[in-house]
Amino acid sequence: MRKNQPRNNRRPQSGSLGKHLFFVLVCVVSAAAAPVVPNPSFEQAQIACPPPAPFQECVSTANQAMIPGWTHSGADGEGWLWQVGYSDATGTITTAGDAMQFVTMGGGEFTSAFASWTTTVTGLNPGTAYLLAFMIASEGVNASQSLTATLSNGATATGNFTAPTSAGNYWRTWVPMSLPFTATGTSATLVFSTTTQQDIGLDAVSVTALVAIPEPGTLGLLGLGVLVVVSPPPQDLSFNQNCSFQQTFLLGNIRIPGTRCTERLSAVD
Repeated sequence: MRKNQPRNNRRPQSGSLGKHLFFVLVCVVSAAAAPVVPNPSFEQAQIACPPPAPFQECVSTANQAMIPGWTHSGADGEGWLWQVGYSDATGTITTAGDAMQFVTMGGGEFTSAFASWTTTVTGLNPGTAYLLAFMIASEGVNASQSLTATLSNGATATGNFTAPTSAGNYWRTWVPMSLPFTATGTSATLVFSTTTQQDIGLDAVSVTALVAIPEPGTLGLLGLGVLVVVSPPPQDLSFNQNCSFQQTFLLGNIRIPGTRCTERLSAVD
């Protein structure tokens, strides 16, 4: 039969580090302000495309008012803004990178030409690392297409990205891409550009903090994009952590699911 131990034997003794338990949490916590990408999935202005959807009503050509928050330059291609439901003699649009609409850029069916989309990302914290994420798709089944993402005027980063050939006409195979960068200002200019025949699709643009601003009383390893908290529980208190999925981040070249942790202290019986 187990005997009850004296109550004070179950408590860590003051001044004895060997009897203290240290808890190490690796967490990504929320930054003070979330970055803002205007009209990130190009759904703000909806194309009137009622079923059955004739092709001419499921695409918007050279109409800047249909893509608020973004500026187009270069060739018009076959259209600027497209919606699921488009159909013509050689193909249909059955999916977008996110929701129902997406933009494209390029020279159109017969000509290779330059085109771009530009916006301003706000809500950045200078010195903080971020991840630009987006989805792209090639128009047709015959050729892969590429674009370049560039950040400037508050960040410096550029990358070239290639989408595989589409599984069918049109823009059927959407793939996620990402570009890490460190902000040098509170806002930055973001440009997606290409020189291509046909038109490459772009959708689901987002910017997420990789390095969190540490809360008071924490130890931050900001260069790694993680927060390490080391703290002993006070005497007479037990410690519980509750971590849930928050975002993904890059640690070196590895994409890692992030977590957000909350702490709870409760009295020891």
